[in-house]
Order: sequence, then C-alpha cells, then structure tokens
Amino acid sequence: MARLNDTAISKLRWDTEKRTRSGGIPQFQAHYDGEVKGLHLRILPPDSNGRSSKIFWLKYGTERKVYRIGEFGEWSVSAARDEAQRIRREFYSYGTDPNQARQKRLKREREEREKEKGRLTVSRLFAAYMDEREVGWADTYRTTNRLHMRRIKHDFGKRFADELTAVDDVEAFFLRWKNHSPSMAELMRSFGQHVYQWGIRKKLLPLMENPFDLLRDSVSSEL
Repeated sequence: MARLNDTAISKLRWDTEKRTRSGGIPQFQAHYDGEVKGLHLRILPPDSNGRSSKIFWLKYGTERKVYRIGEFGEWSVSAARDEAQRIRREFYSYGTDPNQARQKRLKREREEREKEKGRLTVSRLFAAYMDEREVGWADTYRTTNRLHMRRIKHDFGKRFADELTAVDDVEAFFLRWKNHSPSMAELMRSFGQHVYQWGIRKKLLPLMENPFDLLRDSVSSEL
C-alpha cells in the first residue's frame, strides 16, 4: 500500500465511475496511508460548484471506530500522521477514546464560553459605571474621570474585571504612575476603587476583594 503524500492528494479527484455493490453513489471514496494503520483520506462527492472535500480519518479499535482528524489543506499528511499516531498511542496504551475525549473537550469549551458571557471586562465595567454615574457631573469632573478610565483601560481593558488583583496588577500600575504624578495616581486609585465598589454593589461582579484597595503601608509612602 503506497504512502499518502501532499502532492498526490492535491491531484486526487472524485472518481465518477466508482459505485457501491448495489450500483449507488458511495458516501465517500477512501485512500489509505501505507504508513500509519487506519489512517485514510476520504474524498466526498462534489458539491454544486464541483468541489470535493478531502478529509483525513482514522480507524481504531476492534470495532473499527472512526475519528475525524481534519480537512486536507488545514492538515498536511505529516501532521495527520502525527495526530493519528498520538491517538493510537493514547487509545491502545491508556484506553483514551478520541471521540469521547473530543466531546469532553468541546463540552468544557462550551461551558467556558457560557461562563465568560456573563463576565465583564475592565473596559465594559468602567464604561457601564460612566454611563450610569456621569449624568449630572460637572464637565471638569467628567473629563477627569474619563481620562482616568482611559489610562486604566489602556493597561487592563481586555482583562476580565473579576480577575484583577491589587498585588499582581493594580499596585504595579500605580507605582509606575506615581513617578509621573503622585496626586494623579491617587485620584486614579480612588476612581477605580469607586468603580469596583459600584460593580460589586450592582452584582455585576462577584463578591471579591477590591483590587483598588491598595495597602496604605506599602503604597501610600511610594505615592
């Protein structure tokens, strides 16, 4: 059995002459690799534009289960072989079924996405605070707070608001700003503190330590 290679696969086309035993059109036409047992390429019938998908699959187990590795082009033959060998090793050595493992991974990813849908980034938290609170503020106060917000969002905007901490994140930010303007740094600290207090009170954030509650002993002397 010949080894598959990228050049040969790129030239493969759907064979219109091939039929099933009953004379029907097969669901796919398979080309097996001569190097990794069970690895094969499936060519699907052409679509309305005449294009045929070419997909790497792996047969495994005594019941000849199949696992979809991926489409040729996204996967080279070399990469498909490496993946097939990894799957065979984990299945035959450790009993890890690749289809079950994939379903578990996809479930975890779905759960993470659902969890993250309800989480605010720092940018969204500060924007929500400003939308509610800046109505009625004096122009100078509004302008100053918007400046604070831009500076904080510049460093932390894409982070989830509930993962920010004083020691690992905010303290370094303010100690850096104190070299520019200690009074401005303190105003930004106070502003951030109010935003987080508001977010926790509004239940936009879980009960958590306010990352802008910096320890006075370690920070105020620096500020």
